[in-house]
Amino acid sequence: MKKFGAEFFGTFMIALVFNLTIVPPPVGAFAALAVGLMTMALMAAASPISGGHFNPAITIGALVRGRIGVKDSALYLIAQILGAALAGLVVNYYRHGGFGPAAAPSTFEIEKVVIGEFLFTLALVCAYLALAARAGIAEGIAQGAAVGSILVAGMFSLFGNTGGVFNPAIAVSRCLTG
Repeated sequence: MKKFGAEFFGTFMIALVFNLTIVPPPVGAFAALAVGLMTMALMAAASPISGGHFNPAITIGALVRGRIGVKDSALYLIAQILGAALAGLVVNYYRHGGFGPAAAPSTFEIEKVVIGEFLFTLALVCAYLALAARAGIAEGIAQGAAVGSILVAGMFSLFGNTGGVFNPAIAVSRCLTG
């Protein structure tokens, strides 16, 4: 149960930071640093408990590589989606005074979103899986640093074109926050 709680809490916190720094009033480029640093810290902390996935793409990659079972991966996915959705509702409370979904202010070009989100999500999964092959606290810190750094680079690079999410669970919370 601890590992599912870790996945829920970690995804909740990353989605919360992502949305609080992106949803107006945004903090600009500092949003990428906030999300990257939160991800680094939480992955390092949760690596010994759950592996610190916090992203359905990483969980699916771990499942394909045989590092996690089907039952656990399904529960991780549920915990991640619920954590991100709750974060979206909390952000709506802070920003709009209610918990309901907010309307999206603008749209993106779908081709740019698909290509950009795919490439940086793939980089996240590859970095995570390469480092997950080595078990230990130092590797958990290395996983967090690698994934957090890719998040910062991806958000700086593509935020204006795709929204810079790179995490299907956080995309759920973004839908709720507009």
